[in-house]
Amino acid sequence: MGSMSRLVQADVGAERTPSGAQVWLRPMDASDELLIFGWQWEPGARTHSRNTNSPSREEHAAWMAEKLADPSCHPMVIMVDGRPRGVLRLDRRGDEGFEVSILITESARGKGIGSAALRAANGLAPHLRLLAEIFPKNTASLRAFAKAGFEPTGGTWYARETIDRLPAGN
Repeated sequence: MGSMSRLVQADVGAERTPSGAQVWLRPMDASDELLIFGWQWEPGARTHSRNTNSPSREEHAAWMAEKLADPSCHPMVIMVDGRPRGVLRLDRRGDEGFEVSILITESARGKGIGSAALRAANGLAPHLRLLAEIFPKNTASLRAFAKAGFEPTGGTWYARETIDRLPAGN
């Protein structure tokens, strides 16, 4: 398993949505806290999360501080044409790889931003195994992760082993 220390510093070009919007990832920092807190309360934001309850302000602040301080977590803001439109996080899962979590803001859903952000994550970590738990009713995530080369591994889990296993045309 490769080191993630260089991950968020990598020079990866922007990915494009079907409409041509540029999507890239930037490291999350403490100044993003209120923006991301607001996204947690948007309709549908937590529908397919393990914990479907939106956090209190204090819970969110503690979560942000924990994630930003954790060297095995790589939280990133999804940028679309220069504006923040979501969060993509990579969390180490022991020797299994890194679990991908993604949240797209309500106004940006359904536009191919999730797929483009996942392709950007593929470019940042081509040598690492990426995993995602996707519940069957989350059809948008199932489509986005499949387009980014994730394949079923059993139950609700999907994986992207290496960049060279991506399907043609993605």
